[in-house]
Amino acid sequence: MDGKKVLAAEDDAFAMKMFSTMMGALGQQLDQANDGKECLSKYQANPGAYKIIFMDLHMPNMDGYDATKAIREFEKSKGLAKVKIIAMSAYEDDDTKSQTQSTGMDGIISKPVKPAELKKYL
Repeated sequence: MDGKKVLAAEDDAFAMKMFSTMMGALGQQLDQANDGKECLSKYQANPGAYKIIFMDLHMPNMDGYDATKAIREFEKSKGLAKVKIIAMSAYEDDDTKSQTQSTGMDGIISKPVKPAELKKYL
């Protein structure tokens, strides 16, 4: 293990609990954010701490698209390498896939999230 954490942004408490359980079973340290704004703040406070971010797309305060744009702008302004950002969505239609790519996300996984899908990105 490289010592870096997984950061997950998810506003649904049950979905986050399930995600946390899966991360633990996969031997991963998880840092949780309840929305995009909290995710952005945690990432900006210590960008080197995270190896990947799993980002819900639809959250209050700041959605996953805006949070990803802000993270990418922050990385660019600081000259940082891009952290991998994976969207989590119940929708995997072409419009959603296109929007996640244009926002700067690196992939998308379907909700409900399955451990086998998570392993592909870890």
